[in-house]
Amino acid sequence: MKQFNDWFNQIQSMQKTMGNFSGTGNAPFDLSSIDTYIQETIQQALGHPLGNEKRSMPIEHSPSKHSKQLDYELVELHHYYVVKIPIPEGIDVEALRLSLGNCRLYVHGLAGGDVQTISLPEQPHQKQVHAQYKKGLLEVRLARNTREDTRDIYIQY
Repeated sequence: MKQFNDWFNQIQSMQKTMGNFSGTGNAPFDLSSIDTYIQETIQQALGHPLGNEKRSMPIEHSPSKHSKQLDYELVELHHYYVVKIPIPEGIDVEALRLSLGNCRLYVHGLAGGDVQTISLPEQPHQKQVHAQYKKGLLEVRLARNTREDTRDIYIQY
């Protein structure tokens, strides 16, 4: 019974921290709530806020504010790369198009027909890509390519 009470107390603590998992009540687990909960847990464990130091494993940031390019944050997770792009007002989100190739993510449909290139540390899996736009933020999840493309090379003598 003690184990059940411990488990129940942990669930209650998580619900308080995450706001009952999702603010809507429609889905049992909202990904943004889970992400927030994980970030807060890591911050507590490390003893310092990650968000202020931008040390939540970002591996690249966007160009300066004076550029016509969009700001973005590229974060490397265990199985994914996550690119977070805040979309400013005035940009037609439905005109944006994404493409992937040569270790780069391309954002098409910017003002003036510009294309933004976001370099990735390695080529992600081509078929496990997901993009979602919600509340002014475009989030692209790219599955890391876990298989090693190695091949024996035979030497001619």
